[in-house]
Amino acid sequence: MKKLILILFYLSTIFANSVPQTPANTIQDKHLIIKAHDNKTFCLAPRQVHDRVIIGMLDCKQAVDTRYDLYKRLAFKYKDNWLCASLSDRFKSGQTKQDFFELKPCVLNDKSQWFSIKDTFSLPAYIDVEVKESEYNLLATKNKNANKITIDNDEMKQWLQAVPPPINYALKTSIYFRSKSNNKLELFYITKNGASKTPFNFYYDITSGKIALFNPSSGTFECLETNLSNQDASFLKFSKCNFYGFENRFYWNLNLFENSYILDINKNILDVSRGSELGKLFISDINYYKTHLSPSVLLDGKLSFDFSVYELRNFNARNLGLFSSHCGAERRTKREVISNSLANFNPLQANWKARLLSIARTTDSSTDASGICGICMLHTYEIVSLLTQVYPHSPILNYSSTGYLFDYMDNVSPFTTFARRNPAMYNLMGEALELWGQQLALGEGLYSRGIRAIWALTSSILPRQEWSLSTITTQDNLRSQLRGILNSPAGSLYIALMSLDNGRAHAVPIIITNNGAVVIPTNAQNISEEDFTSFIAPTQDERTLLRNLSANNRYNIQAISLIGLAGNRDNIFEEYLNQFDCTGGGDFRRGNGHILNPNHADTCDNDRCDLMEIEHNF
Repeated sequence: MKKLILILFYLSTIFANSVPQTPANTIQDKHLIIKAHDNKTFCLAPRQVHDRVIIGMLDCKQAVDTRYDLYKRLAFKYKDNWLCASLSDRFKSGQTKQDFFELKPCVLNDKSQWFSIKDTFSLPAYIDVEVKESEYNLLATKNKNANKITIDNDEMKQWLQAVPPPINYALKTSIYFRSKSNNKLELFYITKNGASKTPFNFYYDITSGKIALFNPSSGTFECLETNLSNQDASFLKFSKCNFYGFENRFYWNLNLFENSYILDINKNILDVSRGSELGKLFISDINYYKTHLSPSVLLDGKLSFDFSVYELRNFNARNLGLFSSHCGAERRTKREVISNSLANFNPLQANWKARLLSIARTTDSSTDASGICGICMLHTYEIVSLLTQVYPHSPILNYSSTGYLFDYMDNVSPFTTFARRNPAMYNLMGEALELWGQQLALGEGLYSRGIRAIWALTSSILPRQEWSLSTITTQDNLRSQLRGILNSPAGSLYIALMSLDNGRAHAVPIIITNNGAVVIPTNAQNISEEDFTSFIAPTQDERTLLRNLSANNRYNIQAISLIGLAGNRDNIFEEYLNQFDCTGGGDFRRGNGHILNPNHADTCDNDRCDLMEIEHNF
């Protein structure tokens, strides 16, 4: 009975900050019945006309299922794929003043797919465009006298009232790279058959990992297919596919962060050809890449995408790690303004010192780890999480044994509770070196590979901030690095990654306050409160800073690299893409700990979500 009471108390603590939520799960897929200008009843349905699929007004026997989804997209089921009503490219570019609506892949970042549907249709992002009909087809026009159409409200009442889940979380995006030729840096866009100087759009679905092309003349998709098949390297092709649903042969991992390569299901690397076939897509295994391709690597060795792809990745990381700032009906009305600067941080303030000491002692001094991250790295992430997520809102910390990432218990490894509370992040840590720290160039050492992996991992573990990476500083220039740290602006925050003379590595956070640099000890099982107090006292002295970094000369630092806080990162999707149940871990910490899933989508105050606030970012 006592155990049950404790469990109930624990649950009540977790969900004390829960907010009302309504999942978008009321599906009313049905024929869309409308009335033409002559009051005749029809259904809107796809119609093939020459080289495109438009939206016609047909006999309802010829109609298909239609959905008005959570993000106000008007979608039609066509050839086993959902396609959305969209303005034609030539209409949007001003080549014509009126044109028929076309069916295109449903994406979040095409504002011509955002419909307001009541008695009639309108496009909130195009207030001067009327949705009318011509020749019994749906027409976009600026002619207010064109033929009107209306919704049959009697037949469509439930369809309009339902708030169904989103069709997908897909985006349209170009894929581009930079290449240097004759000392001139040039940008190239990837197409189906090579590189071009003209932007070219693909369609990418984060939930299925598919990179697709759309054929408007048939309304069908082709997806980039991985086909290494026991070879070292192979050119790739696009094969006919259904854009929806996971399939191994069409899966590409774009859900990693900016510092990553694109990998297939077997972690082979997607790349582009150089030379005469510049930009032609191919795939290679890691060993082939390392021995044959890394010397001729592109400028940064990676492909780039439109801004919205990085924002969706960032939102996914926030939701996965419970780092979103609000949930469900907690709609923000303005950008958060945080005034408390780390320049004012006082590590000797009683509650903060007690919390930091508890973190340092939550260790069994073992080699317990998840992949490249040992106990000191997990301690560092915990401290940085508190400083960036809690301190700005609560500079006077209330003590708790329940930490941000793990629970505090003397002489116990923090991974014990971290793995249970944050399984997704635990697994990501385990894969970090393989995902971001592969030896991509012959002779590249483990320390430099680990630095690259930790930098990329930090963007996933701490996605509400931007992080910069310094070059590796060796013993010869260590004093210069220490002076640079001490001369940093007050309020700076660093994660120090050190290579030690015993072949191991160590990580600690450094905060630059108005009173000097503060190094917080990590993985210090038996440290006394007296010694801990001495270590965390701010200093402006190089020797003291080196002593604190080396745990009172306990080990020699061979090299050091700094991951620095470069600023806060807002996210344009965060208010609208909430996943049920996104209550998360308390105030300023929301999410449901899972990968984005359309079936987990939250409504916006029991209604559809209006993306108009974010449209200017695309």
